[in-house]
Amino acid sequence: MSQTSYSTYQAAAFAGMLADSGEIDVLSYINEEASANLPFGVAVAKGTADNGFLAMVNGSSVIVGILAHTHQVDPGRVAASPAGAGVPPKYLGNVLKRGRVYVQVEEAVTPASAVFVRHTAGAGGTQKGAFRASADTASAVAWPAARFLTSAGANGYAIVEVNLP
Repeated sequence: MSQTSYSTYQAAAFAGMLADSGEIDVLSYINEEASANLPFGVAVAKGTADNGFLAMVNGSSVIVGILAHTHQVDPGRVAASPAGAGVPPKYLGNVLKRGRVYVQVEEAVTPASAVFVRHTAGAGGTQKGAFRASADTASAVAWPAARFLTSAGANGYAIVEVNLP
C-alpha cells in the first residue's frame, strides 16, 4: 500500500532527542528490567550491575541519567514502533549524564519550575521516570541535578539540562 498523505511539518521534537550539539556525557548501560521496554526520554535508576539501569522503583532510587533516543533497536524484538518503543530488556541504552535533551512532561513546566521525576503511579501519570513540575502527592521526587530550559504544556516537550558528576 502506498502512502497517500503527507505532513507539511515535522514534529519539533520527540522524547529522548538530544536538544543540541553541545557538550554531552553519555554512557552505555544495559536495561535490567525483566520484560519491560523503557521508553526514551525518561529518567532511569541504577540497576544491580555497575552498568545496569532500571525503571524508578521509589523515592530513594538513585537516578543515573536520562535515556537518550537511539535508532539502534532491533525491530524484531520490539512489538511497537522501534522509534518510540524504547530500550528492550538486555539491550544497551544511551544514558545521558550531562547535556540537554527533550523530555515529554506530564504537566505544564517553565524554566522556573523545579524538576520532579515520577517513581510511582499517581493521579498525574503512570510512567516511571516521567518529568513534571510537582511532587504529585509524593509520587515523584525532586531532582536537583536537572533543570528545565524551556516551557511546555501538559504532554508537551521541554528541554531538560542534566549535570551529573
